[in-house]
Parts: sequence; C-alpha cells; structure tokens
Amino acid sequence: MSAVCYNVLDIHSEQRELLQLIESQLIVDDYYEDRVEKLLNFNNVIPMPLELNDTNVPSGPTLVPYLYGFYSSNCTPYRSVLYSDGLPDTTTLAAIIFTGCNQPEHVETLVFLVDVLGVKLGDTIGAIREYIKSYDRNSLTDDALIQYDRIRCDIDHWDRSLRMYEQHGMYNWYDWCDANWNIPYLPTDTVVRMVDIPKLKLSIEFDTEEECPTPVIVRISEQYGVMITGYSVDLSLRGGFTYVCNKGQFTSIEWSEELIHTYVYGNTADWLPHHNEFLNQLLLEN
Repeated sequence: MSAVCYNVLDIHSEQRELLQLIESQLIVDDYYEDRVEKLLNFNNVIPMPLELNDTNVPSGPTLVPYLYGFYSSNCTPYRSVLYSDGLPDTTTLAAIIFTGCNQPEHVETLVFLVDVLGVKLGDTIGAIREYIKSYDRNSLTDDALIQYDRIRCDIDHWDRSLRMYEQHGMYNWYDWCDANWNIPYLPTDTVVRMVDIPKLKLSIEFDTEEECPTPVIVRISEQYGVMITGYSVDLSLRGGFTYVCNKGQFTSIEWSEELIHTYVYGNTADWLPHHNEFLNQLLLEN
C-alpha cells in the first residue's frame, strides 16, 4: 500500500472575490457512489494532455516485461521504459525467466513466443510485429489464440506509448502526472474552508499519495499572484515540511523525525508551535 501524505494549503489574499474565484476554478464536485465530495482538480492548474488518458501502465507482474525483455537495446523492456529516463542494456532471455516468470500464463506466453512465433533473443519490436502480422491466426488453437491476442494487444500499447512520448515527452499518464504534479494521482479527502480569522484565507486540506504536489502549488501562486503557506507530512513518517510559496517562489523547512512522529502520534499542541515557528521564519525571508 502506498503512503498517504497529508497536505494543508492556505491561499492568502485581502480580496475575498479573488479567493472565491480561485476556489471556483480549482475545486470541483466529485461524484462518488451515493455522495458528492470536493476535489482539488490538478487538471485545472496544470492540465494533462487528453491523449494520455487510458494509456497503459503495468501494475505488478504482467506478461509485458517478459515480452519486451526480448528486445535489444534500441527497443527497451516495457517496464524499464515506463519507469526510467535512460535506455537499459539488452535484457537476456535467461534474465527474464530468472527475474519473475513465476506465473503459468507468463510461461505460456514465453513458450508461445519462442516455439510458435519463432521469436529469437535480440529480436526488435519491429521483428516481433512482423511475426504477428505474418502468422496465420486461423491456424492457432484456442489456447494459443489467447496468447496471440494478448501479445498483439501489448504491441498496440507499446506503439501508442511511443506516439505519446513523441508528442508529450512521456509514455503514459502515470509518468506525466508524476513529472508535472509530483504525484501520479489526484488528491482525496479534500476539505475547503474560507477563513476570516486572524486574516482572510482560503484553506484547502487534502491527501495525496507519497508526495506533496509542489509544482501545483507553485503554479497556483504564480497564476494568481498570491502567497500560499502550509505544510505537508508523510503519514508513514518518511518526511514532512513547512512551506511558503510567494508568487511562485517556493521555500521550505524540513521537519525532524521527532516532529513528524509527534504530528502523527501526538497532540496538536506539541507540534503546532514548531510549525508556526518555521512559518514565521519563512515569512520573514519572503
């Protein structure tokens, strides 16, 4: 299970109309089963290209890494391409089998590629595509047909990922969101309040996966010319900080492990003074 990061984002302005405008543009209704919840929609701040919707992202062991592990260095293994910036070395068939061909359907796919389609170690994606195109689909048994269609679907996903990279510099929605929002998913459990005391501010609290959406905060501050203050804490105790973002300039002070532990397991009175001290220090610098 991924770690949850709790975030507080306070947008400051003396103009109530501006804060109301920001709220109307950032917060949307999220319809969930039988209720309506608020959502801080990052797409309204840094929009993700529509073409990246539904692009393929492997989750856990799938046949795809084994299929693309056959490729030489100019056609990299699927998982490595999606989750790294560089091109890995050629993956050998022995490495593929050793690193995780532990499910029957994966072994069946591997056998089908080698024994039926005639794929050889070092074959490129273009070569495998030609094997698929030239093979007589009607000659396959029902079990072999399942493997054939699965591989063809994987190649289609690969081709689309390459097109997305050419257009947007990313292979899929996950990588794009992680690069542009600092997190791959939209936030959850959003709470929005307009606060008058001691000064007017729009306060937004929300959960994200693992990280603070720093690029989103910077863009909001830049776009509307406002100061944003707040904090972000990883509830699995891996990090936390207080921050100020003034017209796009982001500064922060990291929390100690002890303070993070106090925040997660202690009382508000024990950690809040430290946060306020950090906040005052950052405000003086800004």
